[in-house]
Amino acid sequence: MLYQQFGVQTRVVEDVIRVRIGVSIRIGVRIGIGIRIGIGIGIRISVRISISISISISISISISVSIGIRISISIGISISISIRISIRIRIGIGIRIRISISISISISISLRLSISSSITTSYSFRLCI
Repeated sequence: MLYQQFGVQTRVVEDVIRVRIGVSIRIGVRIGIGIRIGIGIGIRISVRISISISISISISISISVSIGIRISISIGISISISIRISIRIRIGIGIRIRISISISISISISLRLSISSSITTSYSFRLCI
């Protein structure tokens, strides 16, 4: 599974122009193994791994008494691992009885890094006569 998203937002508020560019990618893999042990006993192990990466760049330009540019970069990584073990026991003495035992373990890790920098330049205009 591969999912990607791209977006651009612009906004003008009073004397500030903001532009935000965002990219998001999600990748997922699912692996499953099943074993049947003779007399009606079966074991199934499945592992699901999903990784999400998002990058956002935000630029703000302020035009007032001073010109200011602020650039922010944000990077996020999220990893999720899910392990599921299922055991099936089928007993067939006259009537069939099916017992299913399922254990699920999920681990999720999220990291985010944000970097911001700003540059300010002042300007003035004089008219002398």
